[in-house]
Order: sequence, then C-alpha cells, then structure tokens
Amino acid sequence: MKSRTFEPLCAIAAALLLAACSPRRAADDSAGPKRLSDPAVGISLVLPDTAAASVAVTPADRYVWSVPYAPNRTLLYFRVMDATAAFLPLSMRGDVVDKILRAEYRNTLLVFSGDAKAPDGSDVELFAGFDRENNGVAGFAWQGGKTTMAVFLLAGPDLKADRGSAEAVLAELWPRFSFSPTGFGVNRMEKGRLRYNAALLETRMDDNENIDAAYSLFSMRAHDPANYREAINRLSATVMLMDMRGDADPDVRMRALSALDNFSDILCRDQLSVREQFLFAAGKRDRAAAADAARLLDAFDSPYNPDAKPCSEARWARVRGI
Repeated sequence: MKSRTFEPLCAIAAALLLAACSPRRAADDSAGPKRLSDPAVGISLVLPDTAAASVAVTPADRYVWSVPYAPNRTLLYFRVMDATAAFLPLSMRGDVVDKILRAEYRNTLLVFSGDAKAPDGSDVELFAGFDRENNGVAGFAWQGGKTTMAVFLLAGPDLKADRGSAEAVLAELWPRFSFSPTGFGVNRMEKGRLRYNAALLETRMDDNENIDAAYSLFSMRAHDPANYREAINRLSATVMLMDMRGDADPDVRMRALSALDNFSDILCRDQLSVREQFLFAAGKRDRAAAADAARLLDAFDSPYNPDAKPCSEARWARVRGI
C-alpha cells in the first residue's frame, strides 16, 4: 500500500509468523474477564461478555487470529515481527497488512488507509475494506516497539470501508487494552546493526553505493534465499548510518526506505506463497517438496520473531512424519 487509498496487491507472506504449529485457545477464566493475550508483543485485550472465549496467541500455522467478538462481529488480530519496524513508518507497512488479510481472512480487500493518533497519542495506521462475503473490515495497526507491528480489526456486516468505521473501532478497542511491550529482539537487532555498520564503514562506499549493493544482493535471491535478508540488513544498516551521521541527503534516505519497503513486501509475499506450497506438499505427502519448502521458510523467517524456532521445528517434524 503506497497511498492512503489503494488497490489491493498480491497475497502475502512479513512479519512475520510462518509455521506449521497449531493455534491454541486458553481455557475460559471464570474468575476474570475474557481476554486476548499475546505475551510476545506484550498486549492484553479485554473481550466483551459476548466473545466466545479467552484466547492465548501462540505459534500458529496461520497469521490471523479470528475471535467471535459479538453478534455479527469478529475480532481479527495478527502481528508482524521484524526489524523493518525500526526503519519503516506504519504508513509504509500497508502492503504487508493487505497481503496477510487477502491470504488469511476470506480474501479481504482493503480500500482505505490513513494516519491517526490513538487516545494516548500513539501513532496508528487506520485500515478499512471488505471480505469476500461483503462484510466490512475496519481497524488499525499499532507500532509495538522496534520489532513489532500489531494489527487489530473488527469485521461485520454493519461496518463500512471508510475512515469513520476505522476510527470507531480504534475508539472501541483502545480502552480495553493493557500494554507492556516486550521489545523482543531489540538488543540483538541493534548489536547486529552496529556490526553491520562497522563492515559498511570499512568498505568506504557512499550511501547510494550501499543501496545499489543491496539491490544487487536482492536480485540474486533466487540463487540464495539468504540474500532476501542480507539485502534488507544492508538497507536498514545504511539508513541507521545516515541517521547517526545526521547529514544524509533526504532523497537518498527516501530511496533507501523505498527499497526497504519494496524488499520487505516481496519477502512477505514469497513467504506466504512458499508456506502454501509447504502445506500443499505436506497434505499430498510429498516429502521432497515439503522439505524444500521448509528450507525456504527457515531462510525467510525473521530472527526477531519468537515463533520462528518452534514453528520451524513443527514444520520439520511434519516432514519427518511423511
């Protein structure tokens, strides 16, 4: 999504959460209110009495957690955990949200996005659209730290695909939140960027040359899937170096951010595509094809995603069981 109002792009892959583990619902807690809790992000959302049950977000084979919220209303929740959150503003992450919804929730079509402020002054990005059953979908994305974007939406027949509906969902859900952001992987990310920056400084290449080098790496991703993340790492380190110096050409910095946005979108798309290939191969009991897809998914997984390791283990356990 490159504009405030946009046409959908292709279906995706993020932040993001790839796996073959199974979702798990927490047991109802009769001593307290129903909640959706995601300890990896550090959020807890109190659900209304009309909600089906409490939900514990765990490593899952699906991105989107769909929760019966109220009569004719469904709560949709997912998060994208990756280092790009430290460098790309929410307004540039709309393509990722669009791809995930199109792939995971009834081919949802987003038609609106726009910047907004949460009641506490936090930056959020509003979204609205339709699913294939013509229900309205509206809500917002919240930056949960340097490695996390969390998305909260309501879907229902009475919701409209406009800013007003998205603002109403934000106003309804925000008072139900409690936040304790975990900053998962932030220290690791910053240490990694500093090491990468030291290497870039030794090359004595200028900013545009570093961006060109990232493009070259990304163009060779078919030969080595590690180049997806290597190119993204080089771009984010280049942006960090520009900001540390404080003298970067604004146009060059925007060129780096645009490339980072584009590379992240493509990685997200390819993750989802390969995950579908894995699920198809596993279902057909094609062990070789499933193993090939599992290797790719391991390369695509974000090192800042706490679900990456358990989901990889579950994928390989499934491969061994074929």
